[in-house]
Amino acid sequence: MRCPHCGEELAEGAAFCPYCMSPLKEKTKIPPLYGKRRAAGIWALCLFSLLLAAGSLFFLTRTRAPGQAPLPGPAGSASLNAAETTYKTAEDPSAPPAGTAAPATEPPAEETEASAGTLPAHTEPAHTRHTAVTDPAVAPTCTQTGLTEGSHCSVCGEILAAQKTVPAAGHKAVTDAAVAPTCTQTGLTEGSHCSVCGEVFTAQKTVAVTDHVYAEATYSSPAVCIYCGRTKGTSLPEPHIYLYFSKATLPRYSGAVSQIRIDDVEWETVYNGDGTYRVKVILTVISKRSSSIISGVPCYLGGVESDLIYPKELIPGETVRVESVFSSLPGGSYTLTF
Repeated sequence: MRCPHCGEELAEGAAFCPYCMSPLKEKTKIPPLYGKRRAAGIWALCLFSLLLAAGSLFFLTRTRAPGQAPLPGPAGSASLNAAETTYKTAEDPSAPPAGTAAPATEPPAEETEASAGTLPAHTEPAHTRHTAVTDPAVAPTCTQTGLTEGSHCSVCGEILAAQKTVPAAGHKAVTDAAVAPTCTQTGLTEGSHCSVCGEVFTAQKTVAVTDHVYAEATYSSPAVCIYCGRTKGTSLPEPHIYLYFSKATLPRYSGAVSQIRIDDVEWETVYNGDGTYRVKVILTVISKRSSSIISGVPCYLGGVESDLIYPKELIPGETVRVESVFSSLPGGSYTLTF
C-alpha cells in the first residue's frame, strides 16, 4: 500500500506513515454516556479493576521462586508468608529459618539477556523535517513578467517561500541610422528597434543607387567620382596668357620720387600646372639724375599691382634692368600699365 499523503510505499496494515508522520486510520470516537447508563458503566469498570488487582496479587504470591523474599503487601499477609517459609524450610534444610529474609540472588544471565532483547529499538522516522529545494528566479522580458526566487519541500510539495511576480521590463527603443546611397551601393532610410529583444518598430527601407557624382576636372587630373573614383574625360588643357603694353603709356621722368624713364619692357611666363602662370616683367630703366635708392614705379597686370624696386643708387644717365614678378595669374589676356 502507499501513503495517500506523500505517496511512499508502506507495509500492509500500517497505522501511520513513517515518512510524513500522517495517521492512516481514523480514531474511533466513543460516544459519551449519559444518566444512569453512564453511572452503571463507571461502577462496572471499578469492580472489574478491583477483581483484576486481587487476582494479580494472588497469582504473584503463589508463584514466587524458591528462596525469593516475600513481596511487600497489606496487613494480614505476613502470616501467610511465615507459614509458607516454614513449609519450605522443612523441605529444604538449607533454607533460612522462619522470619529471616532470604538472601538476594542475581537472575540468570539468560533471563537478563532475554528480557533485554524483548524491548524494541527506538527508531526515528525517515522524514521528520522538510527537504527544501530552491525555485530559481525568472528574469522578466520586454513583454512577459518574471518571478523572484522561492523554495518548496521536495517530499510533500509544501511551499516554503512563495515566488512573487516581477513586472515586464518594457521595450528599449534605439534608432537605426540612415545610410546614404552611392553610385555602387543602395542606401537605407532611418528606422528603430528594441535593443533588448530585437523587435523592429520602424523598418528601414532600401534607397536605390545614385548616379556618379563627379568633381570638376583640373589642369592635372580629369573629373573623378567622389564615391567610387571613376574618372570622366581628361584634364583641363594648358591655358594661354597674353600680355600687351603700349610704349606711349611708359612713364618718362614722372614725378619727383622716381626720376626715371622706362625705355623697354620684356617678360617671361612659366606655367604652374594648376591653370595659373608665373609672370616675370623685365624693365630697362634710365636714370635722369643722381638719387638715393629708388623706391620703384608701380605696374599692373589685370588689376594686380607690383612695385619695381631698384636696390641701388643710380648715376645720371645709367641704364639698369629691374624685374617684377606676378606669381599666380590665370590664363588670359593682360595689359601692362603703370
